Order: sequence, then structure tokens, then C-alpha cells
Amino acid sequence: VLGMSDGLVEILSVISGLAGAYPNPSVIALSGLIVGIAGSLSMGIGAFSSVRAQRHVRVGLLKAVSTAAKYVGHVLKDHVFKFMLNKGFSKEISRAIAEEAISNERLLTRLIAEERYGLREERLEEPLKSGLYTGLFYILGAMVPLIPYFIGLKVVLALPLSFVLASIMLASLGFIIAVLAGLSIKSKALELVLAGLGSATATYLIGRLASILLGIKIT
Repeated sequence: VLGMSDGLVEILSVISGLAGAYPNPSVIALSGLIVGIAGSLSMGIGAFSSVRAQRHVRVGLLKAVSTAAKYVGHVLKDHVFKFMLNKGFSKEISRAIAEEAISNERLLTRLIAEERYGLREERLEEPLKSGLYTGLFYILGAMVPLIPYFIGLKVVLALPLSFVLASIMLASLGFIIAVLAGLSIKSKALELVLAGLGSATATYLIGRLASILLGIKIT
């Protein structure tokens, strides 16, 4: 969702600005494609680096917790006892869990990592997968507003059609997010559409201003 929405909004904004400054469909299509590829690589590499760094930090923390569980597990017993009490277990059950945990290094590591740091080994993200997904969906999103320009429509037709296609895709993304998060579908879809079209409209106006100031004319 992040990759696709970024690709949609950024490329729609770029080509809208170009349409305002230099309304040549071929130039806009090629420029948008180049920016889309560059953005896809940038987003993919950025996601890979970010997730990789985050994974390293979390793995390091898990190792530290594992070491503590191995050598000073008795020190962590009170922590486990308090965690269980806070979850609503009785003192007897909490104490029994704590006793069980200090006799099981892996269980103790898992309890401390989850309850104190919110870490789960199985939830660690894969950097390469994250980078590939982000970059791939960025370029897919970027291609949507470029379609009218690649099929050779004049800018006067391509620009509004590009806005329509982007709006449909943004509304679809809003629908997915709203369903998954239990939010209002109408509000989330409207939020994404208005944000995307607002950005594109602003850059189009900037492009028009640049065209006027620089005296650019297309014959």
C-alpha cells in the first residue's frame, strides 16, 4: 500500500507539473517513466535498508535477552511474575508461570522479549522481501497515471483521464485500508483521493506558472 500510493501520488504530481509547464505527451510519458523507475529503485532500496537495520537491532536485542535468560534467569523471574499479574492472572498462577519460565531458557527469552520489548522472532521482517514488494508496487502505482500519455492522447484529454484513473486506484487503496483497519470506507477513500489530487493540482499550477514565466510554448 505504501509503495503503490507513493508511486501514484508522486508520478501523478510530476506529470501534472510537466503538463502545466511543457504539455508534450511523449515527453511527459518518458519523463514520468524515468522518474517512476528512479522512485521505485529509491523506495525499494530505502525499504530494504530500513528493514535490515531494524532487523539487526531487534535480533541484537533478542540475543541480549537470550543471554540474560541463560546466565541470570533468576533475576528475570520477578519480571515474569509482574507481567502475568498485569495480564490478570492470580498470584499463584503468575508465580507458577515464573517458576516454569526460569527453568526453560527459550520460554523465558520469549516471555521477556514479548512482554517487555514487544518482540516476536517470527514477526521479524525480511529486508529483501520488503524492498522488492515496495519497489514493485511503487512502479505499478506509477504506471497508472501514465497510461493516457503512453497511448498517445493529447494532454488536454490525457491529464483529466490520468486524474480519473489515479482517483479510482487511490479510492481502491482507501477501501482496502479501511476494511483491514475497520475504518470508514468513505472517509478513508476520500482522504486518499483528495490528498493525491490536491498534490497533483498544486504541481500542475506550479507548472503553468513556470510555463508563463519562462515563456514556454508548444506548437
